[in-house]
Amino acid sequence: AMAAGANALFFEIHPNPDIAKCDGPNMIALDKAEELFVICKDIFELVRR
Repeated sequence: AMAAGANALFFEIHPNPDIAKCDGPNMIALDKAEELFVICKDIFELVRR
């Protein structure tokens, strides 16, 4: 989405998706979120050069 020009993203984040009451398989683990945000930010900045 960032490479296509999106200005925003929506993430479902949970400290432990395996025990989430719903949508666990669709969630990003909290300890992986920062890495994902950095990658998205890098892509965002790259396509806007």
